[in-house]
Amino acid sequence: MEHDGSRPMKLVLSANRVPELTGDAKADVERLRQFIVDSFRSAGQGASFAKVKTAGVQFPSTQVPSSNVNTLDDYEEGSFTPTFTFGTPGDLAVTYTRREGVYTKVGDLVLVEYQIFTSAFTHTTAAGNATITGLPFTSNATTGQVSYGGGEFGGVNKAGYTQVTPRILANSANIVFNASGMGVAPAAVTAADMPTGGTVSFRGSIFYKV
Repeated sequence: MEHDGSRPMKLVLSANRVPELTGDAKADVERLRQFIVDSFRSAGQGASFAKVKTAGVQFPSTQVPSSNVNTLDDYEEGSFTPTFTFGTPGDLAVTYTRREGVYTKVGDLVLVEYQIFTSAFTHTTAAGNATITGLPFTSNATTGQVSYGGGEFGGVNKAGYTQVTPRILANSANIVFNASGMGVAPAAVTAADMPTGGTVSFRGSIFYKV
């Protein structure tokens, strides 16, 4: 199927074109599958939006944006390398034992999953917010837009706080962290909350719009 989103797409399956079934279940499924694929290809001839292939629907490597709110104009899967740092890294030194990130993008919505584990973590001059950099896409720039996720953490010692939540702010390709707890206002996790000489772990996932 090829379609650029500029016009409605109609797929009409004519009864006299449906392939004859033989009773062999495996062969019949393949005949029907190929018939549907061929029908989509025929319906979308001449455009350049997406293609139905035997392995699935293929979108172009570079997104072709559509202003039609009912049009899916991008799909992508991949990996990225997350890096832990602070707003001001100073002399931060990190040795990783695991450092992985994967993502799925559907239209303007991105799901990222990340894992960071360290065997060494030292700093004396670092300051500012705890941050994971390296996200595959920059978030939507709408003022005030914040996306929240979930996950596990280790190496954070912020008195009075029991939960750490990953966040992506507007127009950002970074994850920062907020701490929360009973009877206290949410507050950013900073270098002062992560003692030097220990180990650090962050594992989680978060959806955000681009």
